[in-house]
Amino acid sequence: LRDHDVRLTQLNEKLQQLAHTDEATGLFNKRRLFERLDMEVARAKRYAETLSCLMIDVDDFKKINDTYGHPAGDLILRQIGRLLQRSLRITDFIARYGGEEFTVLLPRTNSAGAFRVAENLRSAFMSHEFSLPTTSIHLTVSIGVACCSNFGNQNSQQMIALADGALYRAKRSGKNQVCFADETDAIAEGVRILSNP
Repeated sequence: LRDHDVRLTQLNEKLQQLAHTDEATGLFNKRRLFERLDMEVARAKRYAETLSCLMIDVDDFKKINDTYGHPAGDLILRQIGRLLQRSLRITDFIARYGGEEFTVLLPRTNSAGAFRVAENLRSAFMSHEFSLPTTSIHLTVSIGVACCSNFGNQNSQQMIALADGALYRAKRSGKNQVCFADETDAIAEGVRILSNP
């Protein structure tokens, strides 16, 4: 019976891990992201702390699948997951949002700190060689940043929307760059953001 209980506990832990982990990258998944974001927003509200959120999109990822096939795309996604884990602090939270989009939560990080993190990530992607069976490639990323200090009634969906709006501005402006959520985004979401560094 004791062995059975131990095995059952291990299986339950494995199921919990699978429920919160993205299979392709080993990072947390979107479900776990929103659970953690709800917690971080609540903490930031309670202690009047700053919370920053990065939305990261790999530029022109579709070309990898079209040129090398979907297995190659999956291989690159795994390498992206490892690169993100190596490039960030242990206190930062990384999740695959979907497709080739990733989200990073930076607790207690102001706009200047968030900008440094985003630029470091952008640089890390540019200099990293991603390996495929027959070649290696370089990638760039576009990053949207939202940095909030006064949450009011803001929820996790609004925080993501702010960073996502900034991301798409970075994509429209030529890719391979960092853009901050601006006052227009904030007014649309009904929140107060910190100014750009």
